[in-house]
Amino acid sequence: MKNMLLLYSPYSKASTFVIGGINLPNVEIYPLTLKQRKIDKALFYLFHSIKLEKIAARFRYPKECIKKLSCEYNQILCFDCCRLSEYRIIRALAKSDRINVFFWNPINRWYGNSQKAKSSIEKLKKMRMLLSTFDPEDAVEYALELKKNVNRKIVENQNCPVKYDFYFVGKPKGRVELLNTLRSFLISHGFRVHFIVVESPKDYISLIDNIKFSAESKCIVDITSSDQNGFTLRPFDALFLHKKLLTNNKRITKADFYNPNNIYVFDENNLDGICEFISKPYREIPKSITDQYEINQWIVNNFCNS
Repeated sequence: MKNMLLLYSPYSKASTFVIGGINLPNVEIYPLTLKQRKIDKALFYLFHSIKLEKIAARFRYPKECIKKLSCEYNQILCFDCCRLSEYRIIRALAKSDRINVFFWNPINRWYGNSQKAKSSIEKLKKMRMLLSTFDPEDAVEYALELKKNVNRKIVENQNCPVKYDFYFVGKPKGRVELLNTLRSFLISHGFRVHFIVVESPKDYISLIDNIKFSAESKCIVDITSSDQNGFTLRPFDALFLHKKLLTNNKRITKADFYNPNNIYVFDENNLDGICEFISKPYREIPKSITDQYEINQWIVNNFCNS
């Protein structure tokens, strides 16, 4: 019997990428796939509305998925994988009493406004779910356990020749003006800039290509969107690849991996400091610190010893 079943959403490219780095022998990973026919969705919501969760499950998940959820595991880890209605099904089917739910996105992206989110979180708590988040403000707002963020460590590209000084990739998310200001400043100072703003499907790059571009850059740019307070994946790409980081997230100065030689916190008013920052040598961070954010060690530290 496996000690843990880890459930994740195969519809999330980021989750699929990070979970793909798991190689722990006592952890079985499984994608929580959904039936897509309209009749299945309608019957699912019908039986879910009258709280017949085991019957509702037949119209939500394929048979093999239901069978997997019904197996015996010491614990289940739901890695930011589904909505409230599906957690009810997991609780109804699971033989394990220990079901962990880790929110890897801000709570409002799952449950909307604060009042609706609070109601949903309270329902999960009444179901005896063990809830945690990477977001410090969500941890306080909804009384959740705060855990470190996590990423997949890929080291194959660490010795790539450097082609760019500064690299960014991401959706606009209300940060285009700041990105344009930063890009103009960097170019005006002669830096090699590679910014990819994902505004349509043609702009998408794979997560493997993102690692490749990161490895080919001296410094990774991280601009946190307004609804997120926890760290994005970019600081950990920089940490694992031994790259510098340029970020607008002031919280990072409190992180255990923070070093002013490696990380510069900027806004429109202190761009001039970037030139001095980028000329400083990179300082190595102890492996004991970096490993805490790697997916395998993160699981061991947060779940296997509990």
